[in-house]
Formats: sequence, C-alpha cells, structure tokens
Amino acid sequence: MYQKPKAIIVDLDGTLLRSDKSVSERTLKAIEQCKNAGILVIVATARFWFKAEKYLELIKPDYAILADGTQIFHKDEMIRGFAMNEKAVNGVIHSLRAQNLSTEFVVGVGKELLCSAAGINEKWRKSYAFEGDMKQPVYKIAAMLESVGMAECLAEDYDCRLYSYRDENLYGFTDKESGKYQAVKDLGEILGIDLQDMVAFGDDENDYEILQNCGVGVAVANAIPQILKVADEVTDSNDEDGVANYLERYCLREELVPFWEETYQNMDTITFSEKPNATIKEFEHLFDKDWNILEVGCGEGQNVLYLAKQGYTEVDAFDISENGIKKLRKKCEIQGVGLNAYVDDLTKCRLQKKFDLVMSFGTLHFVEKEGWKRFLTQAKEKTNIGGIHIMQIFTDVVPASPDIAPFAVGLAKDEELKDIYQDWEILQFKSYVFEDEHPNVPKHLHASNKIVARKLR
Repeated sequence: MYQKPKAIIVDLDGTLLRSDKSVSERTLKAIEQCKNAGILVIVATARFWFKAEKYLELIKPDYAILADGTQIFHKDEMIRGFAMNEKAVNGVIHSLRAQNLSTEFVVGVGKELLCSAAGINEKWRKSYAFEGDMKQPVYKIAAMLESVGMAECLAEDYDCRLYSYRDENLYGFTDKESGKYQAVKDLGEILGIDLQDMVAFGDDENDYEILQNCGVGVAVANAIPQILKVADEVTDSNDEDGVANYLERYCLREELVPFWEETYQNMDTITFSEKPNATIKEFEHLFDKDWNILEVGCGEGQNVLYLAKQGYTEVDAFDISENGIKKLRKKCEIQGVGLNAYVDDLTKCRLQKKFDLVMSFGTLHFVEKEGWKRFLTQAKEKTNIGGIHIMQIFTDVVPASPDIAPFAVGLAKDEELKDIYQDWEILQFKSYVFEDEHPNVPKHLHASNKIVARKLR
C-alpha cells in the first residue's frame, strides 16, 4: 500500500497530460516533490524528441524514454538507442512511398525527424526526399495509413513491432525487440534499480508491459480496458490529475504505521479479540474437517487457531504484516497447533490451490477497491464447488474512524459486496454499524457489510 519507490515511470499523452495537453500545477508539484524525495522521475512516451521537448523542459525528468522505447535520453544526450535493422527501415520506407504518393510518414533519426511532406524546415523537423536507402540509424517510423490491415502487412513483411494509437490512424514501426519495457529494463540495469522498485503509470497499449512488469502498475481511469485489467492499481483520470493523486497518497507521504503493528509485537497484548468471529461458529456445521481453508488478513490468528484446534487439518492464513505472522507462528508453537501462516499481499498474491472455505474479516478495505475486487474474483475462481466464502468489509456509510482513516483506502459502498456474489447462493448478508475499541484507541464506530455465500456451480 504505502511505499516509496526508487523510480516512477510516467507516460505523457492520456496519462500525465490532460486532454488539452496541459500539465497541471498540482502534477508539476508532485513530480518535483518526488525528485526532492530522491525518487527518480522517468518519462516514457511514444513521442519523438521534437514533440516531447517542451514537456521535458517543463517536467525536467531525470531520464526520458522516447519514440516508444527506442531512445533513452539523459537531459539532452541520447545514452542508449534501439535502432531498426537496415533491411526493415528501407523496406518500410520504399513500401510507403510505393503505396500512395499522398501517404505521409516520418522517420526518427536521433533527435531529428525526417518528413515525407514537403516544405518543412524546423529545428528538429525537415522535409526529406527518401530517394535512396537510409544509411544512418533509424529508431522509429510513423505513418498515416488508411487501415490497420495495411499497417499489419507492413510490420509482418519487414519483421517490425507495430504500434497503433488511440483515436488516430497513425501507426508506428520499430525494431521487434524494442519497446518501453525493454528500455525501462535496460535503464534499470544501468542505474542499479530493480523493476520491483519502480511504479509505472500508463493508459494505452504501449504501456502494457511496463505496468505488467514493474513493481506497481497504475492505470489512469481513462485507460483502455486491457490496461485497466493488467494494472495493480487504478487512479483518477488524466483530467483529474490521477498521477499526482497517486503520488501524493502513496509515494510522497511519511510512512504511517497502523496501531496494530505495535500490539502485534507484544505477546501479552490482544489487539482485536481472543475469540473467533461469531460467524465462523454460526456456520461451522456446514464445514468438513478435511476442507482446505484460507484466511486473508489473519492478523494474530484467532480465527485460524480456533479452526485448527477443532481438528481442521488444512488451514492456511496470510497477512501483509510480518509482525502479525510472527506472533501467530509463536502462538502455534506455544499451543501446539499446526497451520500454514505466511506473509503475502492480497493485491499481488496468486492462489496456488483450490479452497473450500475462504474468509476475511476487516481487511479488504485496507487496499484500493480495484485491488480487493480483483482478489475476490481470483478467490471465487479458486473455490471448489460447494465451497463457502465469509467476507466482512467496512463501508462508507460511516466515515472511517481516525485510527484507520489513513489506511482505509478501499471502503465499499453499502451492499457492493452482495453484488459481487450474486452468482452464488447467499446464505447470509448483513449491513450494520457497530462500536469498536482497541488498546490505546478510544471507542469508535464502523459501518460494515458481511456476507456468507456458497458456490453452486
């Protein structure tokens, strides 16, 4: 959840830039704060130098990955390039010229852009005749084409990587092995930064690999469906300063420590309860002793300790808190109880087997809503027919209490949990408000939804 990455990777169009191509003061401030906090800022865009230059001057990133990952710049100097092979370059150019004299295309060479259109003579853009073979390194070719089919044929004929861009009939051709991900990976190796220590932001198909492979992939809300699906987190849209919002919430604040981390370190302190959740006992008559059981966000483990003592032999439990798991393991040792307790993050975990009972009490709302929804989808798929889920989550009917407000980033809407299980048999659903208290925390209210559901097919 809260983390300080070593680097952030930020796309421009549709992500950092608003729809009018502006960069808000809020976003510029967040970027500057990242740099001041020792976080490297890396722009990764499809743009050529001439279209990116004004934004690089404004944002002042530490590094810029341009032309769909084919060029890496440090300030004004290109420090790494992924050029197309000569056969592909000349094949694509000759084919474009042969197709239609009105077909416009541009060729990226270093910072310069050579243009098929006549009458261009600018600092970084110039008209070019393209009468013979190109001998200098070419990093990307972009062309306006009538159809995607035409672009796909060219890419296949000359073994290029093909890019298409939202709301445009513009297509990009690069070396088959290049791309934003390859550039980010190479730059990480140069800088000694692991991909897992990077946060990547994007909205379009050329961002897919970096969102998939970096430590945290963040999609803006206006991203295309496949980007929303692959992302670990979804922030606000580009017009709502989604990148700045995420940076402010997760990367720029002092790391807060929840009260339970302190009490988890004390074997004599009971953080929440010694007794198992009452719903477990209420529905225990439906469980079999040989069921595979999983608790998500087990904390000190009062629920799984109870089940293991009752003779359930296949009990797994995980929590993101190392202190919580350490305390649970110690309790197992003292009480002679056998169960599998381990540290994991529900937003990143991959369930390796199927379960018959999956339960979570007061945990899901501590991750972004997209994160807990994605986990529940996985958990439903990894549940055997006849298996049961018991899920409790806090809702926004009552504001989050001060002790958890900084961490409760995924409060559910009332009955939102019920909608997720509409394809299962709902054995019980409750929406309620209750009073709570913990060591050194005054009494307070929580609004909650709890559901017990069974998978029928």
